[in-house]
Amino acid sequence: MTLEPTQGDRFAFALLAGDRPGALACAREAFARGVGHLYEDVVRPALARIGDMWMRNEITIADQQVATAFAQSVLGALYPEFPWPPPGPRAVIACVAGERHELGARMVADLLTLDGWDGMFLGADVADDALLEAVAQTRPGLVVLSLTMPTRRRALAPLVAGLRRQPSSPKILVGGSAMLGRELADLPESEGTVLSSARAAVEWARRWKS
Repeated sequence: MTLEPTQGDRFAFALLAGDRPGALACAREAFARGVGHLYEDVVRPALARIGDMWMRNEITIADQQVATAFAQSVLGALYPEFPWPPPGPRAVIACVAGERHELGARMVADLLTLDGWDGMFLGADVADDALLEAVAQTRPGLVVLSLTMPTRRRALAPLVAGLRRQPSSPKILVGGSAMLGRELADLPESEGTVLSSARAAVEWARRWKS
């Protein structure tokens, strides 16, 4: 029996084929059920599938990068329709130094903003000094760090230590595929945690929003 392709499969195939109308139609269909559904149940599995295809040498790294950029373009087309609320407390979201995969972190920033935070997304490959300076200037209540490359885990501890020394004492969340199944041993649950998804980040952050 042939299984019906999921929305994530359809989105992935449209991205790889360069089919903008098909990708936009798939994204809009998912968006009708909410941005959380679009991001977590369609875009995230689609990008995971594309990454797996690259790992199996079924596509090139260029194919993967073009598909990811294409996904960002499609999502950007829907931005004017997102139900953006008035900004609340400040949250800073950034990919750690050396981390160039930014779409996952951008989705976290969007979902936090939609949940009532004033999300400040710093983008990919943010140097520690630049991140700490931004935190010092904006005094956020929450900092979210993203990393997908296991080689960057070693540099995480000094960055977290620097964030803890900030006068605003921001809560800290860490996510990304490099952290799946791992814990930050010196990051108490009362101050932060390692999370597996954008949805989980939003749910944890709600307790700190006030």
